[in-house]
Amino acid sequence: MTLLKTDIKKYKELKVISLDVFDTAIKRETFRPKDIFDIVESRYGRDFKEQRMLAEKQAKSETGGECSLDKIYEVLGRLVPAFKKDLQAIKEHEVSLELEYVKPIPEILNFYKEIRDEYKVVFISDMYLSRDIIGKMLQKAGYGVHEIYVSGEIGVNKANGGLFDYVAKRLGIECKEIFHIGDNYATDIISATKKGIKTYYFINNYDKSHTNPNILDKKIINFYNHKSFSTSFLVKILTEKENSDADIYNKIGFYWGIIFYEFVKWVVRESEGRKILFNSRDGFIPHKIAKCVMGVKNSTYALFSRRSSSFIAFDTDFPINHEKNLYFYNAFRFQRVNTVRQLLGCIGFDSKKVLDKIKMAGFSGDEDNIEPFKFNGEEIHEKTETLLQSIEPELYEHCSIKKQALLDYLDSINAQDNDIFCDIGYNGSIQYCIELMTGIKFDGKYFEIYDRKLKLDCEKEGFLSTGKNLTYGYGGLLETIFSAPHGGVVGYDCCEPLLFQDSGFRINILNKIHNGIIEFCLKWHELSGKRTLAVDREAIISMVMRFLKEPTLEESRYGLEVPFDNGAEDALENITWFNEDRIKNGRIIECYNRSYWKEAFLKILENSHYAGLSKFLPL
Repeated sequence: MTLLKTDIKKYKELKVISLDVFDTAIKRETFRPKDIFDIVESRYGRDFKEQRMLAEKQAKSETGGECSLDKIYEVLGRLVPAFKKDLQAIKEHEVSLELEYVKPIPEILNFYKEIRDEYKVVFISDMYLSRDIIGKMLQKAGYGVHEIYVSGEIGVNKANGGLFDYVAKRLGIECKEIFHIGDNYATDIISATKKGIKTYYFINNYDKSHTNPNILDKKIINFYNHKSFSTSFLVKILTEKENSDADIYNKIGFYWGIIFYEFVKWVVRESEGRKILFNSRDGFIPHKIAKCVMGVKNSTYALFSRRSSSFIAFDTDFPINHEKNLYFYNAFRFQRVNTVRQLLGCIGFDSKKVLDKIKMAGFSGDEDNIEPFKFNGEEIHEKTETLLQSIEPELYEHCSIKKQALLDYLDSINAQDNDIFCDIGYNGSIQYCIELMTGIKFDGKYFEIYDRKLKLDCEKEGFLSTGKNLTYGYGGLLETIFSAPHGGVVGYDCCEPLLFQDSGFRINILNKIHNGIIEFCLKWHELSGKRTLAVDREAIISMVMRFLKEPTLEESRYGLEVPFDNGAEDALENITWFNEDRIKNGRIIECYNRSYWKEAFLKILENSHYAGLSKFLPL
């Protein structure tokens, strides 16, 4: 619920609006306020955070409950004599960090702007920081100059109501003429209400995060490690997004933002100044992050595809199904397309030219289903193999023309030995095929490299892993997240890549996801500019694997909506193939097997009235 000026108009006697400061009017950019101490500790060491919190506790004990920052540091000097020579510098560093990492809370700032000209505004805080410091923080966050009442200076607090009495007396009004807004239910609401003050409970991000089921299901708080201030910043911005009313696409993109950012940062670091070719379509957002967010100058968005390289890389000195061509042959014939026309269309070949041979292979025409499924969901390809072998001469002639166009495009982008070739990965097939046709040797940097029986002879390394197959089986899903909002490359004309017309519906969803990714990366890059942030790669891996293997119901439904084209513009399939008509007709195994994201299929199934049918699946 958003607080508006109209919400307080019913209180006719109001004269003063009082705002709690921390986690109400302003926030730190760390998940917990005291995580600022981790940053101090990163410079001064000696278990600063724990000793600083202990000093605050002891200082309050010595002063009867409230204390100033000066008093805390006096106690800290006694507790840790090694800090004494740097005590003033450490205190100043802590204060500078408080100012550096302060932000307004938009909802409250907007309310403040609505009411500031009609009501007197004051700020009240149970805090050890001085009025001067808090005033600077408020002004930096967009608030004006107002009276500030701080427990550490006055000696009374909100918890026992004494600070409210003090404020009312100083202002010369009764408590019933005050409207107080705060995030601490005990001190800001109960204590104030007992004094006759009208109140509004503002639930802060930290409290919301421990009750929001999406945050719990996504295990976001699990990444929090109070000894790593990087994770504190990460968890803060992720939980704020999850607690917002953003749509599922934006939230998915935002969640994947740190994954993309760390992947691109790794690629840039590994490039050591060499030119980076971010390959389409999965390199679209990584290239944008490198160029527009990180400011990398030596990056190029290169437009290649399996369709423009791997599918045409046959060695025409050998039969199409010879072992020399087996990799390209299988890459081509096992495409997830629906018809003969769509399969041949993957390399721009007109199926009408070989209609007679299509019929001789056992099809009734080029609109026949090329990938029929058996009742148990298994695929059969016998007729497809017969067809491709029979039209080998026509395919070879066509592919030779396509190869030359590809070579001309490579010349136009000045691709050279030792350039970085960046893509989503799996086996490095596009890199391998280009190297095979040109003799150029790239250095491949991929999201992940799988351990395949057929190992392609090219230099390559994976960010998540090289050979652990962590994301094996999720290619279709990953490519819907990485994919550019434009059609795939179908070939080249005078060195210009030709793209097929992508689905407007799909582009709209991709843009929403990408907006979330870029929104995150801009925020993270700004934070990284203040000091080095490093998120452990194991944490990144755990985020990826959680999404793939333990999707929330909301994320799973994304799989019902987003089509995966696999390089063929008119062969779209949703990545979660939850087809109720087929399920009703006994084909649940086929639906399960055709799903690129089986965990999402199961999540949807268990939350539907078909839940009992899971016993029929090969789990």
